[in-house]
Amino acid sequence: MKGIKQLFYFLLATVAISSCDVVDDPFLTPPPPFGDRVMVVEDYTGHYCKNCPKAAKQLKEIEEAYGDRVIGIAVHAGPGIFTAPNPPDYPEDFRTQDGNKMANFFNIAFLPVGMVSRIGYTATGSDHLQAFTQWPTTVNDNIEKFAEIVIEPSVDYNSADSTVTVSVDFTTVEDLDFNLTYVVLITEDNIVAPQLMPDDSRDSAYVHHHVLRDVFTQALGDDLTTGPTTAGTSIMKQIVGTVRKSEWNEDECEIVVYVSNADTYEILQAAKVSLK
Repeated sequence: MKGIKQLFYFLLATVAISSCDVVDDPFLTPPPPFGDRVMVVEDYTGHYCKNCPKAAKQLKEIEEAYGDRVIGIAVHAGPGIFTAPNPPDYPEDFRTQDGNKMANFFNIAFLPVGMVSRIGYTATGSDHLQAFTQWPTTVNDNIEKFAEIVIEPSVDYNSADSTVTVSVDFTTVEDLDFNLTYVVLITEDNIVAPQLMPDDSRDSAYVHHHVLRDVFTQALGDDLTTGPTTAGTSIMKQIVGTVRKSEWNEDECEIVVYVSNADTYEILQAAKVSLK
């Protein structure tokens, strides 16, 4: 099976090269490999959670180590004592309806806690919930697995009316006998807002990263496939969302797309692209 996948990637790469008008130093600058798995680390956090900055620091270190192979999403959801606004010192409200739905579904009862591509999820267990100290090992143990699907997103953002159209081409790499769902969401980076720190101090200049702002699909995903899928199947989806420019910095927003096994909720592959 691995040989088939490698052949698939080679053929895709060959097509990509042959379609170019000019190839400069192809051996020095080869095309990126198709099928590399991209992991998603969901960091359930809150601005009034004093240990949450430790989790954010851990996630940043993982992202620095693996680059674009890891996508972090900070979901401000869970116990209201940690996430609700508390004016005047903690006035921001980073909560979202979709984030709350996700937190309720995955039984987020304390913070900080996270999931790495939702690996290990069961309806009756909690193995999918991991302390931030566990994230590096889970990422390392799974990131070299071949992805079963290729995701190619593109974004058309109309700043005048604040609408964003996300077009995504999904291509299966192997035969799949389970259903797939997909999610399209938007995050915002580099938000300066107060955060309770581990020493109980208040950092008014704290920088919050990749904060979940909205989910343009259903929170747990829309149907991508509803039956067996053969390798090489291409499916195009288009989702339209709204950017709340009065509340978000459009220059710091990114679109994240991921595909999950509809039965296990494990995220099989992900991709992200800047809004602008």
